[in-house]
Amino acid sequence: MFEQYVDKNIDFFPNGKLFRIIFDNISCKFRLLARNNSDLEKIVKDFSVENTSSFFVKQHGYSAESKLYIINKFGFFSVGLFFEVLQWIKLHFGTINCVAISNNVNSFLEDFLMPLKTFAKRHNRETFEISNISKKYELRDYQKEIIKSIIFDGFGKGLFESPTGSGKSFVIANFIYTLQQQYDASLKFLIFVPNRQLVEQFYTDLLDYGFKQETITRFTAGLKKNNAFNKDAKIIIANRQYIFKNLNKLPKIDCLIADECHSISYGSSTFEFVENLNAKFKIGCSGTIPRDKYQKFNLIGLFSKIIYTEDIVNLQNRGFISQLKINIINIIDKEVNENKDLLFNIDSTQKYVEGGNIGFNDSYDAEIEYIGKNYRKLYTPVLNEINKLNGNVLVLFDRIEFGKNMYSYSNETKIRNSEHFYIDGSTKVEDRENIRKLLEQSNNNILFAESAVFSTGINIRNLNNIVFMFSGKSFYRICQAIGRTLRLHKDKEYAQLIDVVFSFKYSRKHFKERMKIYREMYNKYKPDNLIKIEI
Repeated sequence: MFEQYVDKNIDFFPNGKLFRIIFDNISCKFRLLARNNSDLEKIVKDFSVENTSSFFVKQHGYSAESKLYIINKFGFFSVGLFFEVLQWIKLHFGTINCVAISNNVNSFLEDFLMPLKTFAKRHNRETFEISNISKKYELRDYQKEIIKSIIFDGFGKGLFESPTGSGKSFVIANFIYTLQQQYDASLKFLIFVPNRQLVEQFYTDLLDYGFKQETITRFTAGLKKNNAFNKDAKIIIANRQYIFKNLNKLPKIDCLIADECHSISYGSSTFEFVENLNAKFKIGCSGTIPRDKYQKFNLIGLFSKIIYTEDIVNLQNRGFISQLKINIINIIDKEVNENKDLLFNIDSTQKYVEGGNIGFNDSYDAEIEYIGKNYRKLYTPVLNEINKLNGNVLVLFDRIEFGKNMYSYSNETKIRNSEHFYIDGSTKVEDRENIRKLLEQSNNNILFAESAVFSTGINIRNLNNIVFMFSGKSFYRICQAIGRTLRLHKDKEYAQLIDVVFSFKYSRKHFKERMKIYREMYNKYKPDNLIKIEI
């Protein structure tokens, strides 16, 4: 289908040009050619990252590249990286006039990377009026800027980052409505979300904003007969698992909007779906676009450049999302501290040595096992602190057995005389949604939830407190989890995070990484409250 974009019978480096960008019809990627091979080697190096997992892969007897390449050694790169490549050339050579780009490639750019360019040229950005679907809600200034950025900076392609609680679904709704009202009413939109619960949440949001029921449909499992998929609806909301199994039922899509796009990892089925979907417009949005260079550039390769980033602290200062207090509970386990033979003791005499008797992951596994077996001793002080909290509490855990144990123990001890709820991956979507709605409508509940299920996208406005009962350091998982508490609510003065750290090797190590995230994203250079407890 891309034969018209192939360069034929050309002088690759006319008039002393140093680079040429061509379109490769077979791989559907751009290719950077360089007059001097050293220049190509330089950009390939700068668009590569250390493969941090190669060490662990090799421990299991497999081979692994020491580096991951965003532009491969032959100069091939995803079409969305076009502007990043030009930016690199301008930075290192002072100009992009040293790059030869054929008319065929320019045609491809306009068709696939700048589909709204002609529309944008016909309008003035400063005076352009966003079409607001809602009679209940006004668009905030930054929400208008996001929509304008999609149209005038990304020309219908790109990524935007706006914190959880800042109204991303409202932005998406009004971007869709603006195109319907001012560009083409016949466009077919696909809103692509990670799971079925978010399908239901997004569907409810769009109806609340003012879209008519017949214009929206859900493409997901478990729909009742009277809510069956309507292929004629202009807006389709679908989750990943269902869409992969039912691709043949999906109609032609003009515009893909991928919500929570940070979770689209390179090489996954989701990545391949987005890459191969022949949609004119592709927009990715998230509260946390990855800071990891490899992940970030792969997302840019899918959606094109980052067109807008909104700052969390700025929105907090302006009163659009809740202020955040971070309370640290530092639990010092004297039994562990006094036993240097334990692998996870900070000063352990037992060290991993390649080829030795201790496996590279043994100390981490030993720490997790100890926490799992001693959860009552270790977390009783945490439950005592939860007992002092006001409002709803979300407790996030990683391991299901641990989560079930803590849920039972908390229920058994009758913390705050609260209603206790539990959610993991096996909990039915309808039950999750009922629990979410119950938390929205009442104030004295404790929800234990698996972090993989409940840390991304779930909207609970009436959530005052979140407790980390896991030892993680993932940037976007931490930010997404905190984001659950940042939405404004009439009964909430501020959001509160309870972070638990033990005097163990990996718990301390991961906590230090989380503190870096708190500093970078929330301007928290020290906790608001530090509680030290010896047990």
